[in-house]
This record gives sequence, structure tokens and C-alpha cells, in this order.
Amino acid sequence: MRASRPFITTAAGAVALVAGFSFTGSARPEADFESWSTMQREVLKVKQLIGSDVSNGVTPMGTVTDLVLTPDAKNVEFILFKVPYPTSLWGGNDGFVAFEDVVFERGLGLDVEVRFDPEESARLPEDLEISVDELDKRLASRVLDQQIRFGDGAAVEVHNLLVDRRTGAVTHYVIEIDPEAIFRSERRAVPADQVSIGDGGELAVAISLEALEDMQDFDSELL
Repeated sequence: MRASRPFITTAAGAVALVAGFSFTGSARPEADFESWSTMQREVLKVKQLIGSDVSNGVTPMGTVTDLVLTPDAKNVEFILFKVPYPTSLWGGNDGFVAFEDVVFERGLGLDVEVRFDPEESARLPEDLEISVDELDKRLASRVLDQQIRFGDGAAVEVHNLLVDRRTGAVTHYVIEIDPEAIFRSERRAVPADQVSIGDGGELAVAISLEALEDMQDFDSELL
């Protein structure tokens, strides 16, 4: 009878399994784990933030619904959140909070928990002094799936955004260079300082898609 392989053999392997990728096939799993840890300390993924839990540090309050970028799209300015029933019955309200007023903590697995003092930092929807049309243009979710046009004519969709977890600055636009791949993603991070944004929100970079290979700050498997 064929011997079964252990499901998880190391602590690093356990963390990797939760993360959705495995370090066990790497010649240097400790190096891969360190790269992942470094990335987690530096940046947050917009797709990871949207839908994450909101808490006052003790009690869950709701979930993040979207992020509002500054008019130049270079920083996250506000975090929008929704307080569900029955929490809303206990005095909780939908609203928003400034990025600078929150702390990001590790949630379950690889989830992120957004923490802030609701009495001091949370504001009501009517306090958001942005028109509906302007808000729609500034939502981080709107950037996802937009195309970035490269200097060689290639156009690739934005898969995710990376933001500095301390300042809220948009640091990278993550793209999927092979969207047809089934078992392995081929993602690359475009440095935000290389991206120009047109009046209509069009995204463009002067470099070629091939030149992007020499500008990677993170392992593509971590993106």
C-alpha cells in the first residue's frame, strides 16, 4: 500500500497553506517566508482590505465596503464601513474613518482587522463632503479591472493595489500578465511612481511590459 504523505510537515508549511501558496517546494522555504513576512509588514492589498472586519479592538463592528482615494489617486484617504444588523440596533452606524485614524491588526488566518475608536474617529455618511459622482470616481474598487497601457502598446488589467500600511500611499498596481493561466498566477507589481493618470482616469506607463521584469520589489507569488 502506498504510504500517505503528511498533510503539513512544518510550521512554515502550515502558514503557507493558509496563505494559499506553499513554501515546501522551495529550496529555501525560510527565505520565502521572510519575503512574505516583509511584504506583510510594508503593504496592504486593497482586495484584502475590502470586506475585512472592523473592530474597536474588543467587539466586531462591521466590515469594510470600500476605500476612498485622494483626488490624485495617490493615497487612501478614507475607509468606508457598514455596520450590519443586529449590531446596528445597539447604536452602531454605517460610516467612514480617516486612514490615519486606524490600526491594522492580524485577523483570522491572513485576514486583516481594521481597528479604531468609533467614538473618536468614526463619522457618519452625511459627513463625507464628496459628491456622489466624485465619490464614484475615487473608489479604490473602481481602479480594479481597469487597464494599464504600456509604452509598447500592451494593455493589462489591474488585479490589485498595494498601499503602504503606515501612510496609505498607493505603492504599486498589481497586474496579471497571463490571465489565462489556470494553476499559477503570473502577477507583476507596477511601481505607482511609474503610472500616469489621465483626466478621465486612464492609466498609462511609459515603459514596456518586458522592462517591468527588472522593477519587481516583491516575489510574484506573493502578489
